[in-house]
Amino acid sequence: MNVYFEENYWGCLRERDGEEPGREIRLDAGFTWKGRPWQIPAVYVCRQGLVADFCGRIRPEEIQAFYEKWGARHGETFSEKEQELLERENPFHCDFRVEAGVCGETIQTKMGCGACWCPPALRPEEEAASSEANWAEELLIEAYSLDPKSGWIFWRNSFAWQTEEPEVLSSLTFVFTEDPVLFSGPHFRSRQGEAGQKVEFVHPATNRTYVLSVLGQEAETLETEAISQVPDIRTWPTHFQVLHYQVEPELPEGELTVSDCDQSDQPVHRERPAAAAIAVIGGADGPTSFFVAGKLPDSAVHPKRRTAYSALHYEPEETVEWKLTFQVRQDTRKEVRVEL
Repeated sequence: MNVYFEENYWGCLRERDGEEPGREIRLDAGFTWKGRPWQIPAVYVCRQGLVADFCGRIRPEEIQAFYEKWGARHGETFSEKEQELLERENPFHCDFRVEAGVCGETIQTKMGCGACWCPPALRPEEEAASSEANWAEELLIEAYSLDPKSGWIFWRNSFAWQTEEPEVLSSLTFVFTEDPVLFSGPHFRSRQGEAGQKVEFVHPATNRTYVLSVLGQEAETLETEAISQVPDIRTWPTHFQVLHYQVEPELPEGELTVSDCDQSDQPVHRERPAAAAIAVIGGADGPTSFFVAGKLPDSAVHPKRRTAYSALHYEPEETVEWKLTFQVRQDTRKEVRVEL
């Protein structure tokens, strides 16, 4: 199996011209994360850094129970709360982030990617019929001698060397931290040029009441320079709304997200649109915030003020329906040390 730095699993299926794949070091180290058995079968030493694979085993009865509950509703439209519950109960969901250290020195996380394996005998008919070939997953199962009758979560991280590859790798440390859990909050609508609206909401983890105050909303358009940096796109939607608001009492940065309920209009590709992989998904965490990333947010000038960006549209839209999403931090943490 060819493993390269900052390459996803499907890069294992080909060779890179002029670049040597990473040197494999088998670890076969095991640990438990929230009751599930995981293993670190191997790491790969590359010129730019270290690549580590993590594999979590899912018992067949877990998969069966999940599909029995949710599979009958295949094709239905779920509410936000149902979607959140489905994700939390999904046994194939990987809910941690990883930091790594080599010989006691932390190395920078550069990229992560995931995949999963569901045994063919347990897949619903409609999923099995539409599934593409699981070449990468089958390769991982074979390479690491995993049981194909179990389900598997695969996670791969690339970690960059601080300066250059250490002369001696004597130990590795991996620290796993649980991702925040997402909870949807209330929706509200605001119009361009209006201010003063107040939205009262209750934090799902603390039951404390907060008030979001709308300070203003204005129309903006993307700059031509930002759009021209994206290849293969002929036309981008350029119109969006900027919401200025504050929350009282204050919440820690990142704990509350305000985003557009609507999706962005899709860009027009220069040619062969079916082959292109760029899409606009919209909202505060989508392409709008990517293109305006160089601007100072309100909080940089006025600590209590915050900013949210709407989806992108070809025509101006003065009214936006916003939604609140809470990221509730979790306490689960595990450190795994491997001596080489």
